[in-house]
Amino acid sequence: MVNMKERIENLLAQPHLSTSENKFLGSLLDFFKNYNRLTEKQEQALKRVEERYDEGVLSRAEAWRQSFTDEQRQIAVICAKYYTAQGEYYHTLANNILSDPSYVPSEKQYRSMCENKYAKKVIENTFAEPKYPVGSFVALRAAADYRLRIELEESPALVIATDVEPVTSAAKGSKKYSILPVRSTMIHTIEERHLKRCKK
Repeated sequence: MVNMKERIENLLAQPHLSTSENKFLGSLLDFFKNYNRLTEKQEQALKRVEERYDEGVLSRAEAWRQSFTDEQRQIAVICAKYYTAQGEYYHTLANNILSDPSYVPSEKQYRSMCENKYAKKVIENTFAEPKYPVGSFVALRAAADYRLRIELEESPALVIATDVEPVTSAAKGSKKYSILPVRSTMIHTIEERHLKRCKK
Protein backbone atom coordinates (compact mmCIF):
# COMPACT_ATOMS: atom_id res chain seq x y z
CA MET A 1 0.00 0.00 0.00
CA VAL A 2 1.33 3.41 -0.93
CA ASN A 3 2.05 5.43 2.17
CA MET A 4 1.44 9.14 2.62
CA LYS A 5 4.99 10.14 1.75
CA GLU A 6 4.92 8.17 -1.50
CA ARG A 7 1.55 9.64 -2.44
CA ILE A 8 2.94 13.16 -2.10
CA GLU A 9 6.16 12.31 -3.95
CA ASN A 10 4.21 10.64 -6.78
CA LEU A 11 2.25 13.85 -7.26
CA LEU A 12 5.39 15.99 -7.13
CA ALA A 13 6.70 13.93 -10.05
CA GLN A 14 3.75 14.97 -12.23
CA PRO A 15 5.04 17.08 -15.16
CA HIS A 16 2.02 19.42 -15.36
CA LEU A 17 1.87 20.63 -11.75
CA SER A 18 1.18 24.32 -11.38
CA THR A 19 3.56 26.45 -9.33
CA SER A 20 1.02 26.73 -6.52
CA GLU A 21 0.38 22.96 -6.49
CA ASN A 22 4.11 22.25 -6.41
CA LYS A 23 4.57 24.64 -3.50
CA PHE A 24 1.58 23.19 -1.65
CA LEU A 25 2.74 19.58 -2.05
CA GLY A 26 6.23 20.56 -0.95
CA SER A 27 4.79 22.03 2.24
CA LEU A 28 2.79 18.83 2.84
CA LEU A 29 5.93 16.74 2.41
CA ASP A 30 7.86 18.91 4.87
CA PHE A 31 5.01 18.67 7.38
CA PHE A 32 4.86 14.88 7.03
CA LYS A 33 8.61 14.54 7.48
CA ASN A 34 8.44 16.58 10.68
CA TYR A 35 5.33 15.02 12.23
CA ASN A 36 4.94 11.68 10.39
CA ARG A 37 1.31 12.52 9.65
CA LEU A 38 -0.98 15.02 7.98
CA THR A 39 -3.95 16.81 9.48
CA GLU A 40 -7.43 15.85 8.34
CA LYS A 41 -7.75 18.99 6.22
CA GLN A 42 -4.34 18.38 4.66
CA GLU A 43 -5.34 14.82 3.73
CA GLN A 44 -8.55 16.10 2.15
CA ALA A 45 -6.59 18.68 0.15
CA LEU A 46 -4.10 16.02 -0.94
CA LYS A 47 -6.95 13.81 -2.14
CA ARG A 48 -8.35 16.67 -4.26
CA VAL A 49 -4.97 17.13 -5.96
CA GLU A 50 -4.76 13.36 -6.55
CA GLU A 51 -8.18 13.42 -8.20
CA ARG A 52 -7.01 16.15 -10.58
CA TYR A 53 -4.06 14.00 -11.62
CA ASP A 54 -5.92 10.70 -11.87
CA GLU A 55 -4.84 8.84 -15.02
CA GLY A 56 -8.32 8.97 -16.52
CA VAL A 57 -8.65 12.68 -15.81
CA LEU A 58 -5.24 13.36 -17.35
CA SER A 59 -6.15 11.30 -20.41
CA ARG A 60 -9.35 13.29 -20.97
CA ALA A 61 -7.47 16.55 -20.44
CA GLU A 62 -4.87 15.60 -23.04
CA ALA A 63 -7.62 14.60 -25.50
CA TRP A 64 -9.20 18.03 -24.97
CA ARG A 65 -5.89 19.81 -25.63
CA GLN A 66 -5.29 17.80 -28.78
CA SER A 67 -8.78 18.47 -30.14
CA PHE A 68 -8.83 22.21 -29.34
CA THR A 69 -9.74 23.92 -32.62
CA ASP A 70 -8.82 27.27 -34.17
CA GLU A 71 -12.48 28.27 -33.84
CA GLN A 72 -12.44 27.53 -30.12
CA ARG A 73 -9.25 29.55 -29.77
CA GLN A 74 -10.87 32.46 -31.61
CA ILE A 75 -13.85 32.33 -29.26
CA ALA A 76 -11.56 32.09 -26.23
CA VAL A 77 -9.72 35.23 -27.38
CA ILE A 78 -13.01 37.10 -27.89
CA CYS A 79 -14.14 36.18 -24.38
CA ALA A 80 -10.73 36.93 -22.88
CA LYS A 81 -10.79 40.45 -24.33
CA TYR A 82 -14.31 40.97 -23.01
CA TYR A 83 -13.41 39.87 -19.48
CA THR A 84 -10.18 41.87 -19.54
CA ALA A 85 -12.26 44.98 -20.25
CA GLN A 86 -14.65 44.09 -17.42
CA GLY A 87 -11.74 43.67 -15.01
CA GLU A 88 -13.64 41.48 -12.54
CA TYR A 89 -13.70 37.84 -13.58
CA TYR A 90 -11.32 35.34 -15.24
CA HIS A 91 -8.43 37.81 -15.01
CA THR A 92 -5.62 35.23 -14.85
CA LEU A 93 -7.21 32.93 -17.42
CA ALA A 94 -7.86 35.80 -19.83
CA ASN A 95 -4.26 37.00 -19.47
CA ASN A 96 -2.94 33.50 -20.19
CA ILE A 97 -5.04 33.23 -23.35
CA LEU A 98 -4.08 36.67 -24.66
CA SER A 99 -0.37 36.48 -23.81
CA ASP A 100 0.31 32.97 -25.12
CA PRO A 101 -1.12 31.92 -28.53
CA SER A 102 -0.35 28.27 -27.71
CA TYR A 103 -2.17 28.28 -24.36
CA VAL A 104 -5.11 25.89 -24.14
CA PRO A 105 -7.56 26.39 -21.26
CA SER A 106 -8.94 23.29 -19.61
CA GLU A 107 -12.35 22.11 -20.75
CA LYS A 108 -13.85 23.32 -17.47
CA GLN A 109 -12.22 26.75 -17.84
CA TYR A 110 -13.34 27.09 -21.46
CA ARG A 111 -16.94 26.14 -20.77
CA SER A 112 -17.09 28.40 -17.72
CA MET A 113 -15.65 31.46 -19.47
CA CYS A 114 -17.01 31.00 -23.01
CA GLU A 115 -20.38 29.31 -22.56
CA ASN A 116 -22.05 31.44 -19.90
CA LYS A 117 -24.95 33.70 -20.87
CA TYR A 118 -22.83 36.87 -21.03
CA ALA A 119 -20.10 35.30 -23.15
CA LYS A 120 -22.69 33.90 -25.57
CA LYS A 121 -24.09 37.41 -26.12
CA VAL A 122 -20.60 38.82 -26.68
CA ILE A 123 -19.82 36.08 -29.21
CA GLU A 124 -23.16 36.64 -30.97
CA ASN A 125 -22.50 40.40 -31.18
CA THR A 126 -18.99 39.83 -32.49
CA PHE A 127 -20.04 37.54 -35.35
CA ALA A 128 -23.28 39.34 -36.23
CA GLU A 129 -23.46 41.12 -39.58
CA PRO A 130 -23.13 44.89 -39.13
CA LYS A 131 -26.53 46.53 -39.13
CA TYR A 132 -25.02 49.62 -40.78
CA PRO A 133 -22.44 48.71 -43.44
CA VAL A 134 -19.48 50.89 -44.39
CA GLY A 135 -20.71 53.86 -46.44
CA SER A 136 -24.02 54.14 -44.59
CA PHE A 137 -25.17 57.43 -43.11
CA VAL A 138 -26.29 57.19 -39.51
CA ALA A 139 -27.52 59.42 -36.71
CA LEU A 140 -27.21 59.08 -32.95
CA ARG A 141 -29.99 57.66 -30.84
CA ALA A 142 -31.24 59.57 -27.82
CA ALA A 143 -29.51 57.10 -25.51
CA ALA A 144 -26.06 57.87 -26.95
CA ASP A 145 -23.56 59.76 -24.82
CA TYR A 146 -24.96 63.28 -24.40
CA ARG A 147 -21.54 64.89 -24.82
CA LEU A 148 -21.19 63.27 -28.23
CA ARG A 149 -24.72 64.30 -29.18
CA ILE A 150 -23.96 67.91 -28.24
CA GLU A 151 -20.70 67.79 -30.20
CA LEU A 152 -22.34 66.43 -33.34
CA GLU A 153 -25.39 68.72 -33.08
CA GLU A 154 -27.64 66.16 -34.77
CA SER A 155 -25.25 66.04 -37.72
CA PRO A 156 -25.39 62.84 -39.81
CA ALA A 157 -22.29 60.67 -39.76
CA LEU A 158 -20.70 58.32 -42.25
CA VAL A 159 -19.83 54.76 -41.23
CA ILE A 160 -16.20 54.31 -42.22
CA ALA A 161 -15.44 50.98 -40.45
CA THR A 162 -17.16 48.24 -38.49
CA ASP A 163 -15.77 45.83 -35.86
CA VAL A 164 -13.08 48.38 -35.06
CA GLU A 165 -12.55 47.17 -31.48
CA PRO A 166 -13.38 44.03 -29.47
CA VAL A 167 -16.91 43.79 -28.08
CA THR A 168 -16.75 44.78 -24.42
CA SER A 169 -20.43 44.67 -23.50
CA ALA A 170 -22.94 41.83 -23.38
CA ALA A 171 -25.75 44.23 -24.35
CA LYS A 172 -27.45 43.66 -27.69
CA GLY A 173 -25.93 45.78 -30.45
CA SER A 174 -22.51 46.29 -28.87
CA LYS A 175 -20.51 45.86 -32.09
CA LYS A 176 -18.23 48.89 -32.45
CA TYR A 177 -18.13 51.30 -35.38
CA SER A 178 -15.97 54.16 -36.53
CA ILE A 179 -18.09 57.08 -37.70
CA LEU A 180 -17.16 60.41 -39.27
CA PRO A 181 -19.67 63.24 -38.79
CA VAL A 182 -20.21 65.22 -42.00
CA ARG A 183 -19.43 68.48 -40.21
CA SER A 184 -16.28 67.24 -38.54
CA THR A 185 -12.86 65.78 -39.26
CA MET A 186 -12.79 63.78 -36.02
CA ILE A 187 -13.52 60.05 -36.13
CA HIS A 188 -15.55 58.59 -33.25
CA THR A 189 -15.93 55.02 -32.00
CA ILE A 190 -19.45 54.07 -30.96
CA GLU A 191 -21.52 50.95 -30.35
CA GLU A 192 -24.16 49.90 -32.86
CA ARG A 193 -26.99 50.18 -30.32
CA HIS A 194 -26.43 53.95 -30.12
CA LEU A 195 -26.90 54.44 -33.86
CA LYS A 196 -29.90 54.64 -36.17
CA ARG A 197 -30.33 55.12 -39.89
CA CYS A 198 -30.18 58.71 -41.01
CA LYS A 199 -33.51 59.81 -42.45
CA LYS A 200 -32.02 62.75 -44.32
